[in-house]
Amino acid sequence: MASADDLSLVELRGPAFEWLGPGGRITIQGVEYEYADSEADDDSINDAVGPGKTFGKLVKRVSAPLEMFLSICSDLLGNGPDATFTRVMRREYPSLWHYKRTKRLSWWIHESKLNPQHIWPLSKDGIGRLVQFVIDRRYNLSVRLTAAYYLLLLLQWTVSHRLCTILPLIHDPLLRLCQEGSRNGIASMILQPLQEAVSSKEDLTRIGSCKLKEIPAAIMYAPALCVYRCADSHWNVSRC
Repeated sequence: MASADDLSLVELRGPAFEWLGPGGRITIQGVEYEYADSEADDDSINDAVGPGKTFGKLVKRVSAPLEMFLSICSDLLGNGPDATFTRVMRREYPSLWHYKRTKRLSWWIHESKLNPQHIWPLSKDGIGRLVQFVIDRRYNLSVRLTAAYYLLLLLQWTVSHRLCTILPLIHDPLLRLCQEGSRNGIASMILQPLQEAVSSKEDLTRIGSCKLKEIPAAIMYAPALCVYRCADSHWNVSRC
């Protein structure tokens, strides 16, 4: 077992665990775990250190209600994606009274349409915190998707010459979340905006060297975010 800090996700190595596959379960010290498809999600185990040919298997706890409870409490205490994003905006625009209280994702999407020329703050601290929400599996998937949509909002309002700065920070986390969401049966309508951002990385990098007036409106992601608003009635991402 290679994870000392997170007991909800455990790595197993050696031929004794070769039988583990998707849907497979194993009990370790009285706690039941299930296979978590390590090949697609954890590159760190591809080249395991040790004699001969070795491999790793990632298993996760079948039920982790404590982690879900702590995730909800974290958001209520002002540590979730909504609160993180609101703090970024509050620091950038302290004079705007309606940024004083935490807003939900749907409110910010509406705000982005009312103020399409809003110059978005590029806070690496804020981006880094949102990325942590996206990649940390201890959070509920709805929380991670909410954080991912906030990253899309940052991308939408980022000044063109800063695209090359933000894209390397968010591309891989969004890609992995898309893969995980597909495996977990998340509706394609919900994942579509994330997939568009991931697949447009090279185009956006080239756009970053253009002048603002040369950037086509089609790539600014407002259409993609409209997809979220339609999907929101079917799968309430913004509630977390």
